[in-house]
Amino acid sequence: MILFGFLFSIFFTQMVGTQALGVHGDEEYGSFREYGKNGVKVLYLNDQNKYHQVSEITVKTRIMLNNDDEYRDISNAGVIATDTQKNIIYILAKKHGIAEPEIFGQILANFFLDEYPHVIRAKIEIVVTPWARNLDGFGHPHTHAFVAQGAERTAKILQHKGQPAQVSGGVTSLRILKTKMSSHNDFWKDIYTTLPDDDDRLLSTVVTASWKLYNTGMEHGAVYNAIYNSAIRGIMDEFFGPAEEGRQSTIIQETNRRAEANILRNNPLVESVEMEFPNKHYFDVDFSKFPEVQGLNETDHHRVYIAGVVPYGVIHTTLHRNDLF
Repeated sequence: MILFGFLFSIFFTQMVGTQALGVHGDEEYGSFREYGKNGVKVLYLNDQNKYHQVSEITVKTRIMLNNDDEYRDISNAGVIATDTQKNIIYILAKKHGIAEPEIFGQILANFFLDEYPHVIRAKIEIVVTPWARNLDGFGHPHTHAFVAQGAERTAKILQHKGQPAQVSGGVTSLRILKTKMSSHNDFWKDIYTTLPDDDDRLLSTVVTASWKLYNTGMEHGAVYNAIYNSAIRGIMDEFFGPAEEGRQSTIIQETNRRAEANILRNNPLVESVEMEFPNKHYFDVDFSKFPEVQGLNETDHHRVYIAGVVPYGVIHTTLHRNDLF
């Protein structure tokens, strides 16, 4: 029994040690341990020139140590306080700027891994708050005035000590809508189905997408910017189609896949694309309830919709380059 207990203890320790790494590739699995700071907001201003430049990000850090002493109430000595992590973000932002989130994320991850020998993994997630330069009433760009925009650029960096960073760019809160060329027909129907076919519906979604890059080392900021701009253009081109003709979305899943494929074909450095299309419903108002009100049915070209909130459908997919055909 003593020998069995000893062997089981070794086996258990090895299992915990293996699982505690918490990743297989870049996917979390099994038990793992990490900690960090959420919601670190940084506004960076460069006012060196006449036309000021501003960038704003929200940073989330997660680090993993080479031991779990603090989790076992053995010692707190190796813990890098989350307040310290916050200060490091501010200091590195001051030194390097934050213009490209993929680069700043790698700078942060490298710092944690290089500065602290007992840190074995660093994960950085960044959301960019977009600001656009204001134009005055004559269309002239303002020197120091900015207006907040909608879609938010994102970046995720996952790096193990001694290994290249896994870099993903992305976008969230990209809200898009088209008023025609979308249908939803011939889906599975049974005794539980109440949804009717729809030949011509208004289609709207708020896109969340990310694209994982091959591990090729830290690219120049222009590369990340170009991939981001290409990806946004690719999503909108497949969702909307050409300006005059448009493009039919017969099955939203297929539209989703076309957008992912577009990003992969136009960006050789991208290994895979993950995308989520929630259906932000708008429902026709039923004006048949108001038979005595004049003029409601004189034309089909004036339509009023109710914005749905919950529940709503969602399409969530990942397309790898190996599956592209």
